[in-house]
Amino acid sequence: MNVIDRFSMKGKAGVVTGAAQGLGQAMAEALASAGADIVIGEINMDLAAETAKKIAKTYGVRAEAVKCDVASPEDNQRRPTAYGPRR
Repeated sequence: MNVIDRFSMKGKAGVVTGAAQGLGQAMAEALASAGADIVIGEINMDLAAETAKKIAKTYGVRAEAVKCDVASPEDNQRRPTAYGPRR
């Protein structure tokens, strides 16, 4: 097994808050480049949806934008259903 295989995220999902732009987007793209499906938790849904579409097209992974304000307990209890149960 080579080093790239050791860091593969294929078959896993990465949840990144604030990933519509800036550092969060860079982190989401890094996970996607390793093969992870991406969930973008963001309050700016227009920008988040655009970023998710770009990530999915660029890296060939599933990417989803969900409304999430990390300061809101209600928002933090929701989860995307497409990625299976919480572990």
